[in-house]
Amino acid sequence: MINVAEVFFITKTLLSSALTYGLVGASFGAGNIAGAVAASRLKQDDVALARASLASLIVVSVLVGLIGLVEHVGYLYPILVVMGIAVGVVNVASTTLMTVRTPEAQRGRMFSASNAAFTSAEILVRSSADSSSPSWPHVRSFRSPASSRRSSHSSSAPSPFGPREVRRATN
Repeated sequence: MINVAEVFFITKTLLSSALTYGLVGASFGAGNIAGAVAASRLKQDDVALARASLASLIVVSVLVGLIGLVEHVGYLYPILVVMGIAVGVVNVASTTLMTVRTPEAQRGRMFSASNAAFTSAEILVRSSADSSSPSWPHVRSFRSPASSRRSSHSSSAPSPFGPREVRRATN
């Protein structure tokens, strides 16, 4: 699923391009792959897997809050790489924990029930966030001090590295 708020946050609030939106998503994906590979080295012990899951969830929670404070799109890249790593770890650790704790004859049921629960939770959270966020148009638009002092003859052109000033010729 594409989070529509991300598109507007990156393109409208942080004044970046669609290319930047794609690069931000790719940075999260790269971190997610790295986290999943790193989590494969965890001990197959219930306590170690539960601790890794909990620690990763704490990291994700802190980083989601940190994203709300970002004033330039360049800061999103390292945050989303680290968050992707944490998400990769929690995915592998929690799935491994559920698999190890479930008798082999019931694992198919466990996978179908957990997938249904995760998908339902995602739909519920996204729909409740969409219906309860009338504050979206009131989101503060972060602009550099230079952009707030522009004359009426200049505009901001999107760049993968954030806003930049472009002067138009006057007649």
